[in-house]
Amino acid sequence: MTTEEIFLNFSVNLKKRFEECIALLDNKKELNDDDIDIIQKLLHGLKGNSVAYNFDLVFINDKGKELLEYTKTNNPLDKNYLRKELNDLFKKFNQKIK
Repeated sequence: MTTEEIFLNFSVNLKKRFEECIALLDNKKELNDDDIDIIQKLLHGLKGNSVAYNFDLVFINDKGKELLEYTKTNNPLDKNYLRKELNDLFKKFNQKIK
């Protein structure tokens, strides 16, 4: 797989994960344990993503780690805060890759 293909695959998967997480935050009045588990899986994937390291997108890893810690220490979760942080992160990612 070429570097370009790896990055394209990474970008598509990241966008899909963001959209799933935002949809979950938008469509649920209250988050249950399964919802939080899904969010944490997304954030865990951001925190340890080696592709982000390889493409100088470490801010994705850092923010993923920060938000993952937030989901583990705050109950109930502030959906507006999470939505804002995820949207900001995705905007920053899109600006960086243009």
